[in-house]
Amino acid sequence: MNEFKKKVAGVGACKHPKGRGKSSCEFTIDKVRYYFCYGYYNDRGLHASSDLLPYARTCNSYDFKGGILMPVKFEVLGVPVGKGRPKFSTVNGHAVAYTPAKTANYETLVRLSYQQQIGAFMFDKDKPLRAIIRAFFPIPKSASKKKREQMRDLRILHTKKPDADNIIKSVLDALNGVAYYDDSQVAEVMISKAYAEQPKVLIELCEVD
Repeated sequence: MNEFKKKVAGVGACKHPKGRGKSSCEFTIDKVRYYFCYGYYNDRGLHASSDLLPYARTCNSYDFKGGILMPVKFEVLGVPVGKGRPKFSTVNGHAVAYTPAKTANYETLVRLSYQQQIGAFMFDKDKPLRAIIRAFFPIPKSASKKKREQMRDLRILHTKKPDADNIIKSVLDALNGVAYYDDSQVAEVMISKAYAEQPKVLIELCEVD
């Protein structure tokens, strides 16, 4: 087992540097800083340390840039909202398209969440970026005890509306001019839909190596 795997395998013994009560680990190898937190892989924090390895390969170069720990991670609390189709109204005899209020409100929430948790940091213009979006929807009240447990453990995933591509659109569009200059910089996207007691979206952004 190489040094990287040894460090990750020992993640369970590490303490969260911000005291949030989630098991995590922070370490440096060859002047590159790595940081892992169970809470971003499984909403309940129940996965074994070996389960962090697939997640670690998504954005594995952790370092400081502009005073910000890379990759950028933040969360948007509330039920995930997909990008709605534009609506039209007539103004002075001309059709005018506008964004539905539900979509506009959610995009505002995404922007505010980023600014409150990350600040004014923006990725460099023209840098290719990778976005990882993990959407957690509320567990239905009608779900049986068995199904609730399966949903919490990610054994039952979310397969209803909104579509994954519409969640991507609402998140990436919201971050235009906030996290990056334009969402055309996002060259790679990974998204998952699951259930949790606390609905939210976990978002991770980093430059593509």
